[in-house]
Parts: sequence; structure tokens; C-alpha cells
Amino acid sequence: MTLLQISLAIPETGAAEYEKAMEEETAKITSCADGLKFIDGLKARVRHGSLSFTVKTDVAIATLPVPLSRALLARPIGKATPVFGGGEAFRVLVRCEPTFVAPRPAPSSRDGSAVATS
Repeated sequence: MTLLQISLAIPETGAAEYEKAMEEETAKITSCADGLKFIDGLKARVRHGSLSFTVKTDVAIATLPVPLSRALLARPIGKATPVFGGGEAFRVLVRCEPTFVAPRPAPSSRDGSAVATS
């Protein structure tokens, strides 16, 4: 399966509000393409280096921690998991459609986002 992971660095203050806003916004994602649009919209609102995303292909569900695999399988393809993480970043995962094609990495990234496929 293909997964899109979106990560936002946790701010030093206002973390609870930040997490709630991320939960509300990522709940609107209905596909991995929507997830990429969400990221594009967020780039203008966050500090340099506080946003990143990764696209992983050929992920076996059994390799994920049980709570994450359950959260992914409980949702339709294209819907984000609840926000998880802590410490340095809040994250969500989106199980991508079988037809989703991961974007190619940009030659340079001025905004701190990153795309990695494997």
C-alpha cells in the first residue's frame, strides 16, 4: 500500500490548539491528492521547516504499529488517521488510492517540505 505522512512541528506554545486545528483540517482530506493540496495550502501559513511530508510505497500493514494499522484500516482509503505523535511533531497518515502516483521531488525546496518515495 502507499501511505502519505504529513508532519507539522509542534510549536513551543499553543500546542493543544495547534493539534486541534490539524485534526479539524486533516479530517477534510478525502484522497492523497487532497492531502497534497492541504500541504500546499499550509505551506504559506507555517514557519520554514515546520512542515514535511513523505510518500511511501509498498508499505506492508503488518510493519506498522498496531494502533496505526488499526486506525488506517478503520478508515476509507483517502481519509487521514487521527493526529498522533508528540514530542517534536504532530502527524497523520493517509492510505492512498491504488491509482495514486507520488509526485517527483522538486529540485530544491525553499519552504522546508520534503517528498520522499521508496
